[in-house]
Amino acid sequence: MNHSTDEYLTYQEVNRMFAEQLQAIAEPDDVIWVHDYHFFSIARHCRQLGMHNKIGFFLHIPFAHEAVWREIPVASRLLQDLCEYDVVGLQTQRDQQQCMRICQTMLSGEEIHPYILRYQNKLTMMKSYPIGVNPDLIQHAAAQPLTSTQDIFDFDTLAQQKTIIGVDRIDYSKGLLERFDAFAHFLASYPEYHQQVVDLQIACPCRMDIPAYQRLYQRLEDQIATINSQYSTADWLPVNCSHQTLAHEVLMKIYRQSDICWVTSLKDGMNLVAKEYIAAQDADNPGVLILSDKAGAADQMPDALIVNPHDREAMTRALKQALEMPRAERIQRYSRLMDGLKKFDIADWRTTFLNDLRHNSFLYHYKMPLRAQVSPVIH
Repeated sequence: MNHSTDEYLTYQEVNRMFAEQLQAIAEPDDVIWVHDYHFFSIARHCRQLGMHNKIGFFLHIPFAHEAVWREIPVASRLLQDLCEYDVVGLQTQRDQQQCMRICQTMLSGEEIHPYILRYQNKLTMMKSYPIGVNPDLIQHAAAQPLTSTQDIFDFDTLAQQKTIIGVDRIDYSKGLLERFDAFAHFLASYPEYHQQVVDLQIACPCRMDIPAYQRLYQRLEDQIATINSQYSTADWLPVNCSHQTLAHEVLMKIYRQSDICWVTSLKDGMNLVAKEYIAAQDADNPGVLILSDKAGAADQMPDALIVNPHDREAMTRALKQALEMPRAERIQRYSRLMDGLKKFDIADWRTTFLNDLRHNSFLYHYKMPLRAQVSPVIH
């Protein structure tokens, strides 16, 4: 970890600029919803500009462990900025508990309810709002035919093989190297599956101006090339990797065509690939989801095959189990997973958060004695 004072000042300058733009357009009764780690400090700058709007914040990535925060010289400042929001949303209960605990230990904040923190006479609601998808919209898109111009993997020629789909940015957090290491181990361990299974990977390069990402991209390319050179035959390529960016509706059709999806994140706030894959499936013949226990989605999707992405043997066993899973079990797992997606979808996520931000009736219950304590009325 490298800390740069100049970069931190730039970070604050950018947050200040966004706050100034908000001040220019926000009406007094507008609510403001800020997203992700780029903008920890916007609320503080808004308050300094005299804005009294209700401001909420949602963190899409995992909330870092205390040991990480302890390494950041400006950690207390950033955590104080976080407490300027009225509502802070996290992906999982684990993230929520960690956020509360760290704000207590590093700021001496007071937990006055499992999801209400008091810091310097300011109350902040910190709750878990697991982000969802729109299952009905995805089902409709996935059910449409995949045209030849959209089919980057040519599923017609893959009809006799089991297909595994992975969709990720080429990022160190996604566990791509670990995934292909497990796939190579699977092919070495179960030669009877040669020419019977194909790994389809959509891997979108990102941040390629950063040397670490350039190296990761090259390592991934080398790893895929090694697998294909070792196991391919005249009519079988074990790994078919595309770097194309696809339209959402096309991706949903590809999910529906694929027998297995594996999500092997080493660290992920939620991971919507897992949820979208399930939402896209044919209810009469659904595919199987292999899901990392390091992704927030694992907390909500226990009927997936949950694996530790660092455990190559476990990944290999899960892949074999997925390939051999009977149709009745696939339908049973899918039904429970789909019920979970519908129980709390993207609309519920949005509505629940904004209702808490707009109304804060529960938070108001705790503000009354606080105000009385700070400004007593003497009769």
